[in-house]
Amino acid sequence: MVVTTIVYNLITTLFSAAPFVINRTSARLTFYYLLLDQYLLSSPFSTTDMTKLRSNNLTTKRGESSPRDHNSTVMISAARRRGGGKGNKILCMVVTAVIVAILVHHAAVWRTDVPEQQEDSNTNQLGQHHAVSTKNADAKLGDGCYHVYLDVGSNVGVHARFLFEPEKYPNAKIAHHIFDAEFGSIRDNSDICVFAFEPNPVHKERHFQMQDAYTKLGWRYHPIIAGASDQDGNMTFYHQDHGNNNEWGFSTVTSGGTENDAVTVPAIRLSSWLKEHIKGRNIPEKAFLAGKNRISPAVVMKFDIEGSEYSLFPDLMFTGTLCSVVDYAFGEYHPWRVQQTLPDKETGRGGLNLSPGRGAKLYWENLMLAFSSLRNDDCKTKKIDHLDDESYHMDGVPLPEVK
Repeated sequence: MVVTTIVYNLITTLFSAAPFVINRTSARLTFYYLLLDQYLLSSPFSTTDMTKLRSNNLTTKRGESSPRDHNSTVMISAARRRGGGKGNKILCMVVTAVIVAILVHHAAVWRTDVPEQQEDSNTNQLGQHHAVSTKNADAKLGDGCYHVYLDVGSNVGVHARFLFEPEKYPNAKIAHHIFDAEFGSIRDNSDICVFAFEPNPVHKERHFQMQDAYTKLGWRYHPIIAGASDQDGNMTFYHQDHGNNNEWGFSTVTSGGTENDAVTVPAIRLSSWLKEHIKGRNIPEKAFLAGKNRISPAVVMKFDIEGSEYSLFPDLMFTGTLCSVVDYAFGEYHPWRVQQTLPDKETGRGGLNLSPGRGAKLYWENLMLAFSSLRNDDCKTKKIDHLDDESYHMDGVPLPEVK
């Protein structure tokens, strides 16, 4: 009896961390316990009792807390009262080993049936691995987001602050006009998800501080510490201005008169990321501000990536991603920062041979002209504006505190 008690307590302890597993499996646990008890005590408890016990336990649905555990205890006590004898010690040891092995096997099987909590995405790996450290391979980062704001080249994230905390930035008039038009002048921040792409590791801690502050308020801010590109991999960026002006010139080209210290950062092919996490996202049927918000779900993208737009936008356009995902885009192009690239030796593609300044400016204007010449209704992107709001570029406004 001491052996059976120890075994039963051991198995019960094994499952004590998950009560719903015990409920689900108590039928088999109790059945094996009685079987073990019968052999160890030579208890003459009948096959009828065993059948009745299994029937009573197995008819209870998963997750219910029913009287079955109490009934099992009563039947066990009754069986013990009927039984006697010591039995063969060798047989007892063999049977004990078999029963324990069965229980361990079932424990492993039952544990795989337990739903596991979905892991939170590691924001430090968002840029490097497309942020899919989840158990559900079909999950999208954009799931549950009524509106999406893509801050591509976010620097210290002040544009997200224009969106979430407009009252603190009264002079950000361009940003206010855009956000009011696209997301509604009356809006609930809980309806909006911000994805901030920023490759400069200097600003990493700042973005995580913003994420922490906004999460406490129920606002979704996702920093992606990576460069937006036309291909996955790594990019070489150069620090600018000895850290002054929040390094708003941090880019893939060097600049005369600055320190130009090189750093390798992860790069994301933005067109693939948008298809994976934003296109086809699970959009809530109603916004939090459904009664007042007359704005349809929108995806808005700001771009300020210091010359990388020259390789990024052709990829967004010719893959069809821009037209199928983004409703409105605005930002800056930088003809003086265009990066010269050589074509692939085998395919002859991928080269960008533009002279900084006039040549690059003409290229961008023709690219936008080609976009605006589309005459079909398949493209949801209504406009790409050459606009930016660099007021408060140093920010300086304290992050909100939750008391």
